[in-house]
Amino acid sequence: MVHYLVLTSYTGDRSYATCLTFFREYQAVLSADGSVSLEQQRQQQDNSESDVGSVFSESSTASTITVYIPQCCTLISKQPYFTVMKECLSLLINRVETLHSHSEQTREFQKYIRQLSLTPIPPVGPLSVSLCLFGHTIIIHPPSHASLPIFDLPYNLVFICFSLDTIIKIVTCILTERQIVFASSSFGLLTIITETFCSFIHPFFWEHAYVPIVPHLCLELLDAPVPFIMGCHVKHLHTVSQITDLIIVNIDEGSLSLENTTTVLPEMPAEPVKLLQDVYEKIRFNFDLIEAVTPTSFSHKKDVEFRKQKNTLFNRQIQHSFVELMVNLFRNVVSEPKYFKPEKMLKQQLPEYVPFYTEVFETTLFKRFMATIASGRSTYWSELEVKTRPLSRQASTLSEELRLHKNHTSSLGFVSTWFTGHSTNPSLLIPLIDNIDICKGYLNSCVDLCTKELQEERHFSERASLIYLRSMFLLACSKHMLAFADLVNLHRTAKTINIPSKLIKEVSRKIPQHKRNDDYHRLLRDYGISNMDESDRQRSYGKSLNTLKLPNHDIQLGEFLQLLHILDVCHCYNMKNNLFTVLCKLQKQTCISPKSLSLFLESWQKNQEHFSRLPAIKKELTFIEWIIAVSSLILTSNGMGYLVLTNRRLLFIKLGSKKPLVVLRIQLIDKIEKKSKQSAFTQIDGLVIYFAEKKTFSAWLKKERDIWYLMLSEVWAAKLYSKDHKDDTAIISGAETACALLAIFSCQHSLAASNVNIDNVIRQMCHFSNLHSLGQLTLPGPTRELLQKKISPCQEEVGQNVLRLLYLSRESRAQLWCSLSGGTVRVFDAIVWELENTFIKTLGDVMCLYSPDNRNIWAGSYHIYIISSESIKCVTQLLEHNNRVVAIIEAERKGLVFTASWDGTIFKWDAESLKIEHRICLKDVEYLHDIQFCVNFLWCACEHKTLMVSPEGVLLKEIDKICQDLPQLVPVQCYHLLTENDEMWIGYSSIGAVYILDSAKFTLKEKLILKHNGRSRRGVTTIVKAKDMMWIGTKEGTIHVYNKHTYQNVVVLDGHMDAVYCLYSVEDRYIISGSGSKDSKIAIWSVGKLNFLLNRISSQNQVPDTLL
Repeated sequence: MVHYLVLTSYTGDRSYATCLTFFREYQAVLSADGSVSLEQQRQQQDNSESDVGSVFSESSTASTITVYIPQCCTLISKQPYFTVMKECLSLLINRVETLHSHSEQTREFQKYIRQLSLTPIPPVGPLSVSLCLFGHTIIIHPPSHASLPIFDLPYNLVFICFSLDTIIKIVTCILTERQIVFASSSFGLLTIITETFCSFIHPFFWEHAYVPIVPHLCLELLDAPVPFIMGCHVKHLHTVSQITDLIIVNIDEGSLSLENTTTVLPEMPAEPVKLLQDVYEKIRFNFDLIEAVTPTSFSHKKDVEFRKQKNTLFNRQIQHSFVELMVNLFRNVVSEPKYFKPEKMLKQQLPEYVPFYTEVFETTLFKRFMATIASGRSTYWSELEVKTRPLSRQASTLSEELRLHKNHTSSLGFVSTWFTGHSTNPSLLIPLIDNIDICKGYLNSCVDLCTKELQEERHFSERASLIYLRSMFLLACSKHMLAFADLVNLHRTAKTINIPSKLIKEVSRKIPQHKRNDDYHRLLRDYGISNMDESDRQRSYGKSLNTLKLPNHDIQLGEFLQLLHILDVCHCYNMKNNLFTVLCKLQKQTCISPKSLSLFLESWQKNQEHFSRLPAIKKELTFIEWIIAVSSLILTSNGMGYLVLTNRRLLFIKLGSKKPLVVLRIQLIDKIEKKSKQSAFTQIDGLVIYFAEKKTFSAWLKKERDIWYLMLSEVWAAKLYSKDHKDDTAIISGAETACALLAIFSCQHSLAASNVNIDNVIRQMCHFSNLHSLGQLTLPGPTRELLQKKISPCQEEVGQNVLRLLYLSRESRAQLWCSLSGGTVRVFDAIVWELENTFIKTLGDVMCLYSPDNRNIWAGSYHIYIISSESIKCVTQLLEHNNRVVAIIEAERKGLVFTASWDGTIFKWDAESLKIEHRICLKDVEYLHDIQFCVNFLWCACEHKTLMVSPEGVLLKEIDKICQDLPQLVPVQCYHLLTENDEMWIGYSSIGAVYILDSAKFTLKEKLILKHNGRSRRGVTTIVKAKDMMWIGTKEGTIHVYNKHTYQNVVVLDGHMDAVYCLYSVEDRYIISGSGSKDSKIAIWSVGKLNFLLNRISSQNQVPDTLL
């Protein structure tokens, strides 16, 4: 009989035990004096120790009887490998029962214990560890993710014991931290069931009292006034049921009893639960189908292996589905976890689900979960949330415009995905200990085994696991320096394996002073081990949740921007910057006083609360609409009533009516004029709005006229800008500006200092209205026709240079990767063009992005960061380059990658194993800034020369010395090779021209002078080809498109306000451009529409001035 225990120390650390109870045969001997003794049954042995097992000799006057005495053997581990421990114990007992010599049994126990204690647990990754005990192979599987609990017990027992509805109720009890008692007639079931439910709540972790099996002498523990999960035998239920506020789970009956509780169990939201039910039915059907369609195996070993694999895959499917349940329940808390506002999320929920979230938000479980999210640590939950975020947006009925407006109470849709992980892993077979006295030799052989496997292994994730295992064996051998080197390398490169800094520091302290050589100090210097240990991290996580308090000192710009972001007041950086300037000018100061900030925020909040108390209006709004302003009672051309401004329409509520009438759509406005009329007593100010088909609408707003004029003009101009520039963020920026204008107007007399012209000051906030008045709101005709979309990667922060772009498309998911100055990489969902995630861990600017397999992204900075396209997390780092990485390209065949750094070092990598195949060091090169592989040659662009190099690194030609027509001593900025034309298009950073070179004869074919509106360009920044056209970016922000055959400039696109830093071609269908920090925009251009535009112009036999 087997049962399991969880042992908790006073520090909260848990140990896990598997107990195997078996019966051994003894002879009970009744002596003449009435005493009873036990001795093992005597059997014939060939050796001299055959009688050692007898305790007493038989006596002629003694009577004997055969009895079976229960004995228990227990294995205890720091990791919950219950099934592995059960297999090990079963093999041991079977082995020991065949031995009758006490010395042999003792020796076998020692060998067994030594073998298990020296067998390491594999790290997260694809590699398992296996060992052969008594002719049977035991496999220790690694955890599927660093944050997921290890679980090798069968999940299906829970579904046999309980219905899915009952399981959901029990999970709800755990999430709301109730006092839960599990009862069963089988001790073996208690730990299995409780451990299963604790694994269901990931990413939450039960840290309260946890005793899966409570002895009958300790039942008073169930009366503790704290949350707990405990288990007891079902025979004690009559006693347990007398304790109040207990939730009793009867495993034998599959029931949940709430009779003794005074509180009502809240209801979990139905949609995520329904998705879980659907997934479970699908999983159950598939695994029943596997059983039905799999041929019968007549090999016991194969049958056992098949069932293990099936159960492992079933466990992972179920575990994935419950994590997905938690993602759907708590997806909306990740926006600002450090300053999470529960009341905001509660407003988004249906009334029947508010009690559930209210109780969960108050628990310690949730606070720890929020601390983990705020710390930025990668968990399986966070990675799944990122992975399913695009699907969630597609599932939501809300439009992109509404999703951009974060103040609106919207939520993402619920989604369900299918786990696609593998159930089998490659395995490293650990050798056996032949002699228990030669332990060091065994450990050395394990080190040699790992080293040998490393030389043969190609995949970097399996190599990382092998290095980890080798470091553990080296530590056991007391080879601390070698172990230190392995651990530090893993700490910096293998990001999927969690190497605690505390462990690395402990190992470094064990290295004697006389062995701390240059290699030791180089490791410390190069890899920069953090001084923060794990306990410090845990303490810092606890401090990451804050309650925001307004400062009582003068506020500078940086602090002001942070406060507005946390308070969800507005999100557009330029608008917040303008707001700071206006608030300072109103007070005639260079910073904002606490009183001014408080007045503005109170006014903003009061306006928002007033709008929320207008349910009659909100019922008439569409999903993509929200209220900006409501006027006081005024006279209009439609009668007396109230004017309502939204981000899309102007509405009117007639006096005595509750239903708003649509006056006009904002985009239909033609002109807004200020008007005044004289009444019998005073002058009345108003507005006249001209819109479609020469219609007019008049509103006599009196004192509100000027502020309404500014708000309407800004929202209208923002709408025009958005339509022309294909930029949805402009509508949000215009609406937020209007809200800020209203907030300032509401408290203007308290906010403004004396002798300040409020109208002139706040007019500076109206960015789009000012552009409209200057005639800079619209784009030229061809630019407007070819422009498909604009994205703002720095919408909520100061603008950054868009350095590199990468488009990935696989299955139903498309991503746009964008590197910004400062080492930031952002990933956009290329279907709805919404930000998915941000990766900020590089040492400098990411100057190149490349994906050899659509799964991993190579990002080149001072190191090469390999980032998973699914989790947006760094998998590993390549540290071989000693300078900034400037180029990553595909080599002569798939699977090989060239990388180049500024100092002229080029490596050829195997993309799968991450091994260096070849190294090239260019001589006399100081500033290499780009390479291309074409026609079996490497073309290297240096600062003042262009080199042609063989794949082996032999310099073949120096282009600038051969072709004297090229500019000398002028920095080369970019170039593009056309193999079909044997041409090289070269652009220079300080010359507004492109030189076209014959790449075979190395002679100048053409020189293109880039001009726009009669003005020459200052320099070329980037060149890319799409079909028959060459797209050339310039420092002025224009893109010049040339025909590659005729060298004619067919169109000039003026869509950026700063230099075009990068151009990227997407399958010759689209060109994506990224600009400098003054503009900081990503523009998407249609290549197909360019051909259509040129054909249309050709048919008209004319080229308009706006085209060139």
